[in-house]
Amino acid sequence: MNIFKTVTVLLVILTFSFSAPAYAHGAPNLHEADFEIELDDCNAIHVEPHVLGSEFDALFFFWTDEPGFDSNAGAFPTGSSIGFNILDALKKWNGNGFDILDPNTEETLTISFLFGSTFATCETGAGFVEGFDVPVAADGSWHKHLGYTLSSVDNNDPNSGIYLLALELYNTSSEPNITSSNPFWIVFNLGIPEDDHHEAIHWVEENLYQLPDLEQDGYIDFKDFAILASQWLHTNCDCRNHFCNGADITKDGRVDLLDLSKIASNWLKPIDDSKEENSLNQIVDGAGRCG
Repeated sequence: MNIFKTVTVLLVILTFSFSAPAYAHGAPNLHEADFEIELDDCNAIHVEPHVLGSEFDALFFFWTDEPGFDSNAGAFPTGSSIGFNILDALKKWNGNGFDILDPNTEETLTISFLFGSTFATCETGAGFVEGFDVPVAADGSWHKHLGYTLSSVDNNDPNSGIYLLALELYNTSSEPNITSSNPFWIVFNLGIPEDDHHEAIHWVEENLYQLPDLEQDGYIDFKDFAILASQWLHTNCDCRNHFCNGADITKDGRVDLLDLSKIASNWLKPIDDSKEENSLNQIVDGAGRCG
């Protein structure tokens, strides 16, 4: 990220830092526009919902601080921090799916946060990029709004479009050891009709979040059906039994027709590269790290 971009983003963050109202954690409900985060029964970070939309503001340098993250007091160990990793290259909606963008010639997205007088940034690359972490509050909560800025090469305005960012969260606590979250996605819109934005969000929900490749061999076929059949009508599916060995595709606690419909709607489809997200155990060549 060059000096011009850094200064621009810093000015925007400073503006919103002083103008945005604080959110009171004493309220009965968390902020509706944020990702809600907590620890599940297996001590892993749970992010809900898994897909959220956002809008870039062209009047503020193609920047937004929505959505944010919110949790209840006591959700995380005090003294620890929560950080993020970028799991894949930035992608752009083509009407039927998302295309990978080349960060050398096309748009990139910068994630930023202001620590008092210290300004941290992290930019999307060709694949996995290690992010940075932000301390948990004194009451164990974590209500933070990162800044997201869309940029194009040579300081030109970015093109209108719908952009996809894949993230995960981690916690720095070693006692207890907390497992990173599953992937989640933010679908950003810049100047495209909201009907198309909603269609893209729905596509991510159907094709990335609830992917029915139970055998994890790249195809939806009889092997996946056999796993589902072996768990048919089982209940109490959760992280402790790996959601009934993956058969609870919708992660609603039971294996039923909703899970069968996921397999049926994807029957015999190969899982192409555009539907796979990198994880910490699948760091691709050329992975980056934010300084």
